[in-house]
Amino acid sequence: MVGLSVHAFPVEIVEVIIDWMDDPDVLLSLALTSKAFYSLLVPRHTQARILRLPLYARCAWLALANDPRLARNIRSLEIVSLHPVDEKQSLFPNFDDDCLHCSARLSSGYVDIPSGNKFQQDSETLLMAAIKNMANLTSFRWKTNLYSTHLKPSEDVWSQLASSCPNLTEISVRESTGGVSYLWDREILSMSNLTVFEFETTNVPCYPWDFTRMGPMLRERCPGLQRLHLILQYDYSLEVLPADISDAILAGRWPHLSSLKFSNVSSTPEAFVAFLHAHPGIVNLAFDNFIACYPIPDLEDESPFAEDDPLPAPLACDPGILPNLNNLVCCPGPAIDILAATLQSTAGERRIAVKIWLMEVNPRLQAFIDFAKENTSLEVSSLDHLEKAVDLRDDTMLAEVAHRYYV
Repeated sequence: MVGLSVHAFPVEIVEVIIDWMDDPDVLLSLALTSKAFYSLLVPRHTQARILRLPLYARCAWLALANDPRLARNIRSLEIVSLHPVDEKQSLFPNFDDDCLHCSARLSSGYVDIPSGNKFQQDSETLLMAAIKNMANLTSFRWKTNLYSTHLKPSEDVWSQLASSCPNLTEISVRESTGGVSYLWDREILSMSNLTVFEFETTNVPCYPWDFTRMGPMLRERCPGLQRLHLILQYDYSLEVLPADISDAILAGRWPHLSSLKFSNVSSTPEAFVAFLHAHPGIVNLAFDNFIACYPIPDLEDESPFAEDDPLPAPLACDPGILPNLNNLVCCPGPAIDILAATLQSTAGERRIAVKIWLMEVNPRLQAFIDFAKENTSLEVSSLDHLEKAVDLRDDTMLAEVAHRYYV
């Protein structure tokens, strides 16, 4: 066996070995060692590990459905709204500007819908056939202005991911059709072993947000969760708080959690503070005024739900909370409470970037501005802008800050 070349092994065995190589630079270096490795790796490995394609790239899905060996090379798949005109997919000879299926678009790279729901249903079906062969897929991202709803829940993309991709650890969804979200009752809420779960939508739910499926999925089946982002839609005409996640989500404990974002979900102050204390590894934290909040009672109506937006309640944070925090986005009151506690034991040792989320002049905004000026460990975005808004009582300027920085 001394001096036996790797080229003496069958191609199938060599590809199994190559499957363990995830670093693109390593793959490229190996490809440059010989013509044999070059022909084996380029483009089937060097270009197939990460794919960004629109849903209507039907020729690509057909090629992957018919070539299981190629599909097994894919690690990351992102469905996008833009036609990747700047990323030529030489893996698929038919995927070019002359392909009717893949190049139909309105303008500036946006994909058009040639024949409505039937065309989308056919595209989803081909995508499912391709995913069926992606046994090594680890990351799936849905970043498109379409939603996959034209197939039965038991036969859609999410079901195929759950059944065909055992190595899947990252799920990221951003839907922005402006319509109704139907994903909440799909198999996206039945995954296991996720390290990343991001769900962002501008769509209203087909029924009120219900965390009875998501909660157990994350708490019981995803112990290695590292990133959790929930950016939901909320009907502000309702005089109630958004759905409470105190028991469903904040009861979870994930030792490796480093990034947390919440929008348009609510919680009790006690549950939120307990969660923060239990997750000292959080580096990035963002939440809006519904987290740890209480409603402001109307002066004429002492009912628990007021017409005004709720203000976050004071947070009773112990010194040293979130010792690894690097980035914070929230309202001024919670910002003071969290930062004052964490800086008690870490002041001067690191820098914390702070962005303030606020839609109107708040009683605690001036207090935060004074607090930020006194703490040189903080880097506050648009502090001058906030001061000017307070001086002018200009809510429009604050809304601009919120829009720019929150998500």
